[in-house]
Amino acid sequence: MKIEGRAGWHRAPSMTWWSRQIANRFGRREDKPSSLVTKGDSHTPETGELPCSCTVSWINYAGAASLVGTTLVLSRIDLPVTTVALITLTVAALTIIILENMFMGARIAFRPTNSLGYRAAQIGASPLRRVSLKLVGLTVSLAALALIYWLFPIYRATGAQDLFSLTQRLWLPFLISTPLYVWYVDKKSIEPEDSFFHLGLLCTGCWNVVDLELIKQHCLQWLVKAFFLPLIVGFYFGYLVWLPKQPFDVDVMAFVANPNSVNWLRISDFLTRYLFMIDVGFGCIGYLLTLKLLDAEVRSAEPKLLGWLVCVVCYAPFWGLISQNYLKYGSAPVGMFGWQTGPPSRSLGRPSYCC
Repeated sequence: MKIEGRAGWHRAPSMTWWSRQIANRFGRREDKPSSLVTKGDSHTPETGELPCSCTVSWINYAGAASLVGTTLVLSRIDLPVTTVALITLTVAALTIIILENMFMGARIAFRPTNSLGYRAAQIGASPLRRVSLKLVGLTVSLAALALIYWLFPIYRATGAQDLFSLTQRLWLPFLISTPLYVWYVDKKSIEPEDSFFHLGLLCTGCWNVVDLELIKQHCLQWLVKAFFLPLIVGFYFGYLVWLPKQPFDVDVMAFVANPNSVNWLRISDFLTRYLFMIDVGFGCIGYLLTLKLLDAEVRSAEPKLLGWLVCVVCYAPFWGLISQNYLKYGSAPVGMFGWQTGPPSRSLGRPSYCC
């Protein structure tokens, strides 16, 4: 049953919250199927239809709860920071993936959808040739990433050390699973000749059929990863080093025994930093799991220089130059986390950046 008002079609109030979420996830309506209006290569919802959500809030909250639980528990166990990072990120990611498959259904590998990003015309290559060229394109992309980290001293020295430590743990499983993953996603995709395929064509000399606009978008998307992945992983590792040093249970007990402003500000300082930790933890999951299998691939990257400038200027190494010479927020006795009237707030344990 539906009711119609000024905003168009709406679901009846009798529909449960769970079914609303499930219907919203796939764009389904119980009585009136969702229709699309095709304009060229783009697909837009019919006028009056609400846009479909790509996620469900309660599943995200469950993932956040698992990340909170694992970080707090493992902070009291003496484990290498790389091991803690792998466990906490894996538990949170698996929580979200499993719950989505249980309650929402499988994602893109089983229910292929047309991307609204940059798409190329299909040339009709055979499956074996497609998979081979995609592996070539992926290898070239990873080699370019490694070249960037080797070429710039900021990454060779300290900027990408945490990312390198993750790579040392994951390179063998990645090497074994990548061909199978590429074959499986290629088999399930309705438009399998993607940017990796066209990059493979470019690298093997088939220039007459290469889509250069798609290659340009591919390079921009991987440049986003190259810039932000070491930063976001470094932030998360820094917080994992910081967390075991924090007697947050002692601070809570002190506030319960004596609920004054000084004790509360200690708890507030911890919670603020800890929320940043959870934030960058989800950022790590997002950057590390941009996979078509999970319907989490990058659709498109900002093509204009201005968009890049206003984004990267807030991060190292650019932010260090600006903060030291123009916007030196940390120069005052009271900094971002320095509200206490008592001892200074506890340090993160390594240089922190604007986040």
